[in-house]
Amino acid sequence: MMEPTPRGLRSAPAASATDLPALAAACRGAALVTKLDGTKRLIAGTQTKLYEAGSGAWTDRSRAGDYTGSAESRWAFAQFGDVTLAQNGVDRGQSSSSGAFADLTAMPIASLMESVSGFVMCANIPDAAYQYADAWWCSALYDHTNWTPAIATQSARGRLLDAPGPITALAAFGNDLVVAFKRDAMYVGRYVGPDVIWAWERLPGSVGAFSAQGVVSDGAALYWWGGDDFYRYDGSRPQPIGSAIREWFAARFSLANASKMLGSFDSKTSLIRWYYCEGSDTEPASCVVLNTSTGRWGIADRAVEAVVEYVSAGVAYDTPGILAGVQYSTSAWPQSFDSPFWTTAAESPSIIDTTHTLKTLTGISESSSLTTGDLGDDDTSSLLRRVRPRYSKAPTTASMTNYSRARSGDTLIQQATIAAHDGKFDVLHSARWHRFRLDFTGDVEISGINADLQPDGTR
Repeated sequence: MMEPTPRGLRSAPAASATDLPALAAACRGAALVTKLDGTKRLIAGTQTKLYEAGSGAWTDRSRAGDYTGSAESRWAFAQFGDVTLAQNGVDRGQSSSSGAFADLTAMPIASLMESVSGFVMCANIPDAAYQYADAWWCSALYDHTNWTPAIATQSARGRLLDAPGPITALAAFGNDLVVAFKRDAMYVGRYVGPDVIWAWERLPGSVGAFSAQGVVSDGAALYWWGGDDFYRYDGSRPQPIGSAIREWFAARFSLANASKMLGSFDSKTSLIRWYYCEGSDTEPASCVVLNTSTGRWGIADRAVEAVVEYVSAGVAYDTPGILAGVQYSTSAWPQSFDSPFWTTAAESPSIIDTTHTLKTLTGISESSSLTTGDLGDDDTSSLLRRVRPRYSKAPTTASMTNYSRARSGDTLIQQATIAAHDGKFDVLHSARWHRFRLDFTGDVEISGINADLQPDGTR
């Protein structure tokens, strides 16, 4: 549970309670949207309901009769001016400028949706009017209520046919581009105006995406897992960026549940967190983290149902209160005054966990660990005498467990676990290969590790 920083690695933050109670059922998607006057709406959906957050409560904003959904359906949201749009790929698309949602009867039912260049773009369409999983359909220009294809209004639709399979993800990019993914292909759609309206180009290669919500933008590029590597697209071509972890990740990633991958970008720390299913998991419970400014990776596992930004109401340091029914003590609050926890209307990276509760990733780390690679060689034994971490922020407590083996490829043998003394770990152990695991409590940031290894003969 360590995340990459410009200086090294830090402990992943704990999930902190907000003033919102748990949703009535598992969350199937959430979004923080911004209206033209700058006001924000936090919308979350379950299989049968849409809710809006406000004043410490979730208010039911569902249409009359609620929704059907499906066992696997997830909500896609888009903001078009002052109107919030929602699709789940099963029920009629929804719209709301305030208050309850209602059917937008003209809009096709779709699994994917984006707002781009004055259009609403839908893709992977099970609607009877144009029932193709490889189809795209855009509204009229500046009119989300008009979906009748016509050159005059610039509403249009079409299919992406030269690669097999459905459209799996859709992402707006820049001012006039939208990127559509299949599992083994990428298309870039560019707005060109009448008569063509949207011109689509398939990019060379067989790079695609598995998950609609696993494609993440940092404002300058798109990032995603492509099945064989993580990729970055900045408008030129997809570039592999995961050489340090791709084999490790591919061995753990559940291909059967690839579509459930969720991604989010934290602009304050330049971190992308991807939550995914590992092994036999059927819901995301593992997390890999990329720092887009350094290209370094980390791990911050936790079980989630959805990811979203949350707008804090702000809390004063000298007025402890009750949040989500839990009495807070000051020791449980973020210790940095830079934390969004203290700032009214500040946005914080957040999750909705498996209790259906929204929590911000702003808490003091409860525990974290770091395991090194192997130090040594097959020809010379070395005596490990001391390990001294270099901290940018020292932890509350720290311990170290060292491991050793006689030859590369042998099974690691666990040695002693010792507590830190004077910021270091004193140990005497001779072996050809050494590895150690550091365990911490409390917030910690580590920039390096010095290991005192002395030659101890040739064997």
